[in-house]
Amino acid sequence: ESIINSNQSLNKFVELNDTTAQIYTNCVLSRLHTRLQVSLHPGYLNREVNTRKDEHFIQAFDYLERANKLAKQQNKLAEILLVDLIRMNNKLESSPTEKYFDTVKKVCQHYIDTIATHPELNFQLCAIYNFYGNSYTASGEVNECLKLHLKALDLVPHAESIYISTLSNNIGIEYMDEGNIDKALKYLHQAMDWDVKMNNYPRAGSIGYLDEMATCYAKLNNYKKAYYYKEKCFNTFTDFNQKNKALDYIKFENELAINAKDIEQIELENKNKTTRILFGSALGLL
Repeated sequence: ESIINSNQSLNKFVELNDTTAQIYTNCVLSRLHTRLQVSLHPGYLNREVNTRKDEHFIQAFDYLERANKLAKQQNKLAEILLVDLIRMNNKLESSPTEKYFDTVKKVCQHYIDTIATHPELNFQLCAIYNFYGNSYTASGEVNECLKLHLKALDLVPHAESIYISTLSNNIGIEYMDEGNIDKALKYLHQAMDWDVKMNNYPRAGSIGYLDEMATCYAKLNNYKKAYYYKEKCFNTFTDFNQKNKALDYIKFENELAINAKDIEQIELENKNKTTRILFGSALGLL
């Protein structure tokens, strides 16, 4: 529905010869098709490139090229920057090669230097530092990721931004990778609390911080809390109808569960979960 509505808006902007609106709407359509592709074929995120169709990615990059052409015709830095940010976002979600991350680093540094003389574009710095931090994940440079993501969090452009949850989640994971469990939990809880505050919980992205919170509590030998967040993570899988992931996920719960609950109760719960997943969709229960 969003794609249909956006296409209708785009056609209207073409009739009105509103180039700026066309640029932004093409960018929106590019993101919508990218997210649709990822949701339909999550194997992209695992580099399972031989098992998926890429029609939505093709459309996403087509819309982006249209936006890029229009932005260059207008020669406005704000629109050119926007297109480049969308391009990086799309590429990062389509499982790029590790070499591509070097390109991201160069592009991000270029725009940081450029914005230094164009303060009217400061609102884009949060996104740029976020991508900059992400570009270091391929080489496993956790300290650099953490530094750049903390900088991005300080630069969130407005108080209700989804970036607060996303960056808090990233920072929590990076602190956990460094072995700082207390700080990891602080930021992971901050991610969840922000989603709750914004009435955006649960969402598909909640799976990430719930799982990491469980891992943190397990490292602290607090198995009851670990199992509690594993349960929340499982329920989020099923809320978003990711049945295959949820079935696999049951396997990882048992080690924590044994430390937290009676084993017979766990076996019964797992059996009930499996039944819900396998038959719930047909019964309309999930």
